[in-house]
Amino acid sequence: MDQLDATIEVLKKKIYQLKEQYVAQKIIIAKLEEENKGLHDRLDLEKARCEKVLEQHVQGQLSSQLFDKEGDKADLNKRIAQYLTKVDQCIAFVEGL
Repeated sequence: MDQLDATIEVLKKKIYQLKEQYVAQKIIIAKLEEENKGLHDRLDLEKARCEKVLEQHVQGQLSSQLFDKEGDKADLNKRIAQYLTKVDQCIAFVEGL
């Protein structure tokens, strides 16, 4: 009977330790989830900022190059196609972030 009581006490201690570990892990998980959410929010803001900067850069570059250079319509169409290709590449890059 003494051995049974001793075994029960050991099991109680182990259960108590497991409960403490469980509570500690839940606290850690909650902190990590909060940090993860903050990082996702920050990433969304950075993506939006990058897209805005990229759009402003492309618009500025496009207007300066389109209106500063003289050339025929075919040359203008070629440059527009090149800009569109660059924009597509930039969008793909930003989406990959």
